[in-house]
Amino acid sequence: MRAKVLAAMAVAVAGSVLLSGARAADRGESAVPNVSCDRACLSGIVDQYMKAFVAKDWRRIPWADHVAMTENNTPMKVGDGAWAVVTGKGPQDLIIADPTTGQAGYMGVVELNNIPTWFALRMKVVDRKVAEVEYIWRPRPATARLRRRRRWPGPACGTRPPPRGSAPRNRPWSRCRGSRAGRRAAW
Repeated sequence: MRAKVLAAMAVAVAGSVLLSGARAADRGESAVPNVSCDRACLSGIVDQYMKAFVAKDWRRIPWADHVAMTENNTPMKVGDGAWAVVTGKGPQDLIIADPTTGQAGYMGVVELNNIPTWFALRMKVVDRKVAEVEYIWRPRPATARLRRRRRWPGPACGTRPPPRGSAPRNRPWSRCRGSRAGRRAAW
């Protein structure tokens, strides 16, 4: 299942890179752009972006004057969205670079609110500055099953479940979904 999802994400990133080149040709731009950033440069900018993303500091990235950014197909401002909740990055990743179009991609696992999440990124670099960024993230299915199995109600309680051994566990966590009295009684 994991391999299928990663393959689908690879196809999505590759397809968006190819389609953006086709869109440039439709606008009358040259099919062979002025290459100011080679493969190593693009990979370095993606690596710099991911380090800044995990550090939650969007100022570390060389941004172009006008930036188009989307998260899960929703237009965003730079620094909004997942930038506020990212907590880490997985050890394995894949960086894709296409110097002829000035675009690069990233696929891997990041942690959003300490939950491992599949993450795919596409960016366009113009004059060694990031001009476009789009990324898609989705929590891993195993995490969703684990959350259901533990019956963690999520943000409805306003708090995380207590650590094992610190509170009596004889009441189900789902009670805190109701009234304030239910929230107090559940813990």
